[in-house]
Amino acid sequence: MTDQAWVAEKAMGYLQTEPNIGAMELQKKLQVEYKCTIGYHTVNKGKERAKNSLYGTWGKSFQSLLNFKAEIDKRSPGSIVEVDVKREGGELHFRRFFMALKPCIDGFLAGCRPYVSIDSTFLTGKWNGQLAACTALDGQNWMFPLAFGFFGTETEDNWIWFMQQLHR
Repeated sequence: MTDQAWVAEKAMGYLQTEPNIGAMELQKKLQVEYKCTIGYHTVNKGKERAKNSLYGTWGKSFQSLLNFKAEIDKRSPGSIVEVDVKREGGELHFRRFFMALKPCIDGFLAGCRPYVSIDSTFLTGKWNGQLAACTALDGQNWMFPLAFGFFGTETEDNWIWFMQQLHR
């Protein structure tokens, strides 16, 4: 009998070579290889378990963001990376993020028009939120990335924080 745990065990090999494999494709491969019938829901949940085993859970991925910030600080001095957190019950919870890489800052100062465009769009998926981006125009009127960030909702407080980080 196939269950989510069985699918998770068998799916690990596929996910290591094809991390973006879809549940339907995985279902077909498992059914052909093991000559069994597996429901889509079972495959989808088993795939999620396997991904959690390989890469960690979504909730724990916050620590990766802090590690990412430390690595950018080390490898690209002068870059601005801010991870804003709030403390609740002794635990840190993500609030918002901002990043402007040093090469983008230097490129803007050296060869872009003194004009920036700032906008945001909705993030959909596991967690919702806003992705904010700041771009400029280079000497040939091409878009030049300057900074980006993400936060939970489009509020005045979040925009003020984003603009303060951009001003740095």
